Amino acid sequence: MGKTSGLRLNLMADDVNAVGRDEVKKSGYAVAAAYGIGIGTPTRLYGFAQVSKGDNVPDGGIPSVGYPGFYNATPTIQAAPRVDSENYYGSVRDYEDTESSQFTVKFEHDFESGVYMTNTTRLSRTSLDRVLTGVSTGNAGITATNLNDRSTWIVNRSRQHVVKDNDALINATNFTASATTGAFTHDLSYGLEFSTEKVAVYGVNAVTLTTAQQANLYNPNPNVDLPVNGLNGTRAFVKLNVGSAYLFDTIHFGEKWLFNAGVRVDSYGITTTTATNSRIEGDGTLTSYKAGLVYKPVETASLYVAYANSKTPPGTVNLGASTTTVGGSETSTNINNPNVDPTETRNLEAGVKWDVLSGRVSLTAAYYSTEHLNEFVEDPFNTGFGENFGKRTVKGFDLGVVGKITDKWNLTAGIQTMDTEVERGTTGANATGAVTRWSPELAATVWTTYEVSPKLTLGGGARYTGEQVRANTPGVDLATQNVPFIPEYWVVDAYGSYKLTDKVSVQLNVYNLLDEDYIATLNNGGSRLIPGAPRSATVTLNYQF
Repeated sequence: MGKTSGLRLNLMADDVNAVGRDEVKKSGYAVAAAYGIGIGTPTRLYGFAQVSKGDNVPDGGIPSVGYPGFYNATPTIQAAPRVDSENYYGSVRDYEDTESSQFTVKFEHDFESGVYMTNTTRLSRTSLDRVLTGVSTGNAGITATNLNDRSTWIVNRSRQHVVKDNDALINATNFTASATTGAFTHDLSYGLEFSTEKVAVYGVNAVTLTTAQQANLYNPNPNVDLPVNGLNGTRAFVKLNVGSAYLFDTIHFGEKWLFNAGVRVDSYGITTTTATNSRIEGDGTLTSYKAGLVYKPVETASLYVAYANSKTPPGTVNLGASTTTVGGSETSTNINNPNVDPTETRNLEAGVKWDVLSGRVSLTAAYYSTEHLNEFVEDPFNTGFGENFGKRTVKGFDLGVVGKITDKWNLTAGIQTMDTEVERGTTGANATGAVTRWSPELAATVWTTYEVSPKLTLGGGARYTGEQVRANTPGVDLATQNVPFIPEYWVVDAYGSYKLTDKVSVQLNVYNLLDEDYIATLNNGGSRLIPGAPRSATVTLNYQF
């Protein structure tokens, strides 16, 4: 008999500055250990532990002045140029401390009947303490003592402090088995899950910066010392308990057909305690299902269609909840209230997979349509109140190719279209006819490598992201909306690897080879953004044990 126990230990540490953003830093470490007993026997027990800590400097971004679509009611500011993308508008007291610990025990047993059982218990805790400086470039966000002298232009800053903990305990028991009934073969998966999760958010004091503590628009001081929003002693928390049971069956009949179906029932209870110690409770039972059919007309091709739904318990969006008291009674005002109806997602997908070139390359094509039903939106006849009647749809096509064109040439490529629309809604981003924010109509990627020689491999690829809409309320003049979209962009990367010995290789990655100027992220108000990383390169030495 082989080895029946074993220990593995992994260590990782990093300390790097963001490319083109010298004051922004990511550093920390992680330790992970795994131990197994009974390996190679019918009964096995594994233990996993992981602890990580991050000590970062977060990025509040740069003002969006000068970018396509920037709007300010003052014409001189409207026509102003961009700021330097390397400017830092934060403070030396900005920080992001993260801690995460996770402990897992997994028990496995192979029954003589062919049933395979696993039981997994996981205890985890994550903590976040972040102080971030934001900037505002709206009509009131930039002030100018002298419009003709840009050195006097000031941009407003704000201090944002988030402190929260997340604790979770999960236990899941799963069984898999196979059975034959007549001409049908069943692959069954069934089990039970129980979980409890608690999120605590700590209250902080508001901080109002003085005029002297605001930033010069074009020449901010990266070493400024700004006050931190201290804790105010309050705490709001949400506790979510869920018990689930599920059954999935994959049925094989004949050589060409496969049918799968499943059902899942979740019973939940959610309790929220607000910062003022008011208590909000909700509970319910949700049923979801899925079904799919696969047909193989030939050995190398498959046609499939699948339909599934899922439901989201109310009050679990960011695990937060709230109510408004009107006339002595609690009235639902947003989806974070546990007493409103659950939202539902329905997804239909149909496609084909075809293996070509003697199975070395897989071609895929699919159509998908997703409906988000029962979204919580503002009551059109009662301002300040909400109802579950919103509907949002997302549909499109997904094409892909992956595999080895030849023994030396690897290729991975994909293209996806996305057509979104709010079919029922009210105001703002939920207005009927609106598109979903940050959803490009077209996205594509391609990556390829070629083995020039047994030692040298070269490669490269490109990523395309279409225009992403921010301001999406139908009928609103986009000319008066500050940076209403992220423009489309292409990013090209390159790769090279050279084997020095059988175990040692050196690798070169060049990112944004053409030094594309693009927006990586934009905030919901359009006032600040994080520019895409400029051209950069890394060299890595790899050693294979």
